[in-house]
Amino acid sequence: MRRACCLFLLLICVPAALGACGAPQVVVVTATPSPAPPITYVVVTPEPPTPTLTPSPTPIPEADRIPVLSPLQVSHEAPGGHMTYFIKILFSDADGDANLVDWEILSSTSQDVQVEDGTIEASAVVQKYGTSVSGTWECGDEEYLLVLQITVGDAAGHVSAPQQVTLHCPGIEPTVTPTPSVTPTPLDTPTPEPTWTPWPTEPPPGPAKVRGSLPSTIPCTPISGGECEWDWTITFTNESGTNGTIGQISVEYIELDGEVWVRGGGQWSTETIVVWAHGTETYDSWVRSAAGNECELRGATVRVTWKGKDSLGNPFSGTTSAILEPEP
Repeated sequence: MRRACCLFLLLICVPAALGACGAPQVVVVTATPSPAPPITYVVVTPEPPTPTLTPSPTPIPEADRIPVLSPLQVSHEAPGGHMTYFIKILFSDADGDANLVDWEILSSTSQDVQVEDGTIEASAVVQKYGTSVSGTWECGDEEYLLVLQITVGDAAGHVSAPQQVTLHCPGIEPTVTPTPSVTPTPLDTPTPEPTWTPWPTEPPPGPAKVRGSLPSTIPCTPISGGECEWDWTITFTNESGTNGTIGQISVEYIELDGEVWVRGGGQWSTETIVVWAHGTETYDSWVRSAAGNECELRGATVRVTWKGKDSLGNPFSGTTSAILEPEP
């Protein structure tokens, strides 16, 4: 609200000018104050808070994963006394770039032994599920003890944990030809005529009968990422009196929808598994599942087929199967 204020000014005439001024007069002067200045409003906008950045974890490049080497499988045979060892190297590589098998002699009682490294030609897909390469050691004629160390390397320069194997080469004993003894015949003594009794003729042992058996269900062993590894062993039994040698093995994995998967390198692998007459021998293998892969092995069937010949040259074959457990 505006308030008016008045200023009173009293004018008084001195006597000399009284006649001009006349009677004293009172003059009222009214002063009106200027209007109050307008109020100015200023809008203050607060500054947005500074965001806090949380660093995301740095992923591990896939190419930094190293090959995984499983325990070695060693078998042997000694035809004619010449010992030969067969070494199967089972491995897997999540990056699929394994390319080298390194053989190293840790110790040997013979100075005339040496080894050469091998190459890996299996595809990347097969390496991720697990595959194998094989090596052969022929002992020769000398007797000695040998310790080998084996590792698997990849293209990125990574090397697996080592596996060791000890081989005993028995050597070849020289053949000793006995000296025939001569029995003198007394003079004037007639030599009796021998009487020959024929031995009964036994029927030939016939072709080898090699049967294979698997457990009905292969258990799932949990691994990283919630996936499974199935380790299985097939036992071969020779039910005949003739030695048999398995030369080829086929391993097929059949999904629930009927699709069939095999390892790299073709359906059949070359093996040398000697199953002696009325004896047994085993063959080990394994497979893993992988997240995001089109091959679904949970609840699938593993089917193993084998071919070979017995010591008489007769062929034989067989097949068996088992179920891969879908959950641990």
